[in-house]
Amino acid sequence: MKKVLLIVPCYNEESRMDFASFEQGTADCRAAGIEITYLFTNDGSTDSTRKILDEYCSLKPESYCYHLPENAGKGNAIQQCYQAKKNELNFHSFDWVGFWDADLATPLTEIPKMLSYLNYF
Repeated sequence: MKKVLLIVPCYNEESRMDFASFEQGTADCRAAGIEITYLFTNDGSTDSTRKILDEYCSLKPESYCYHLPENAGKGNAIQQCYQAKKNELNFHSFDWVGFWDADLATPLTEIPKMLSYLNYF
C-alpha cells in the first residue's frame, strides 16, 4: 500500500467543502492500493471553515487540521503547515507528500496516475 499525505489549503471554504467527495476519493484510492492522509490547512478563514474542519477531522483518524491565525496565501499556508507538521506527522513515512486544492478541481482519482511516475525518479 502506497502512503500519500495531501496538504489541503482552505480559505473561506465553509460553503464549498465537499467532504463526501473526499470520502469517495479516499475509498477509490484505497481500492487502488493507496492510503491517503489529509492535512487540512485553514489559511486564516473568516467564516466557519475552522469549525467544519475541526469537526470533520475529529471524526476521521486519517485527517488532521492546522490553523493559521490570519490569511497568508496558498503558498505560504502550505509552507507554514509543512514546516509545523513535518516532524509530528513523520512526513518521511509517506511515499508522496503534496498539496491538493480543497475544491477538488483535480479529482482524487488522479492520484494513482501521479504515483505511477514515482518509478521514474
